[in-house]
Amino acid sequence: MNKTIVPGEYTPASVRGGTVLDAALENTEWKTAYLQQVRALAGTDFAAGVRMGQAYRDMEQAALSAYISPDRAQAAAQTEASIQEAAERSAQDGYSLELSGGLTAEIAMGQFPSADVSNQRGECIASYSSLSGWTDHQTIAELEFLRESKDAYLAAWNKAMSASRKAPRKTHMDVTG
Repeated sequence: MNKTIVPGEYTPASVRGGTVLDAALENTEWKTAYLQQVRALAGTDFAAGVRMGQAYRDMEQAALSAYISPDRAQAAAQTEASIQEAAERSAQDGYSLELSGGLTAEIAMGQFPSADVSNQRGECIASYSSLSGWTDHQTIAELEFLRESKDAYLAAWNKAMSASRKAPRKTHMDVTG
C-alpha cells in the first residue's frame, strides 16, 4: 500500500473541504511557478546579502501548507474529541478512528491515552500523548518538496554569487614582466 515517491512527484496527503486536491495531483503548474519564484527570490536575496531569509521561509511554508501538507489541525481536533469521549466512558480498550480526509487514528486508551494519525498511504503524520501533547511527523512528500525547494534556492543563490565574482582572466600566464 505504501507508494514510493520519486523526486519531483508530490501527492497531497490531505482532503480539504471534502475534495481531494486534484489540482496538485494533476496540475504541476503551481510547482513550476513556485520554483521560478524561489529562483527569483534567491537572486534578489543575494543582491541584498541575505541567504534563505524570512521571505523565503514564508513562501516555502505557504506552498507546503497549500499543496502538500495534510490538515493536521483538523485531525488533532477530531482525535482529541474522540479520546475525551472515550475517557468520559472510562474506556480502556484501544480503537481505530476514521477521520476526515481519508486519515485514520489508532488510539490507545488506558492511564495515559495516546494516538497515531496516519495518512492514506499509512505514513504517521502526527502522534499524541496525554503526557506531552501533539508531535508532527513529516511525510515523504513534504520532505521531497522541502528538498527540491531548498535545492532550487541554493542553486540560484550560488549562480548569482558566481556571476558576481567573475572577473576577466588572462588566457595564459605572462612571465615577461
